[in-house]
Amino acid sequence: MRIEGIGYVYNPYTYSKTENTSTAQTPQILNKDQMMQILNFMIYQQNGLAMKMVRITTENYVKAQMNQLA
Repeated sequence: MRIEGIGYVYNPYTYSKTENTSTAQTPQILNKDQMMQILNFMIYQQNGLAMKMVRITTENYVKAQMNQLA
């Protein structure tokens, strides 16, 4: 493991842009069932995150109320 200082670090990598159209891949087209599965999963994840946020907010509110009473 090598640790460098804050100074200049020589990077010998050179970037070269080359286009190779013969190996270009065509994008995979999803069918209706696959798209529905993805959308259902996204909605499920969003619902789960929203529920976590509500739970955290409620806990913080209850703690704040308890602190005011103490």
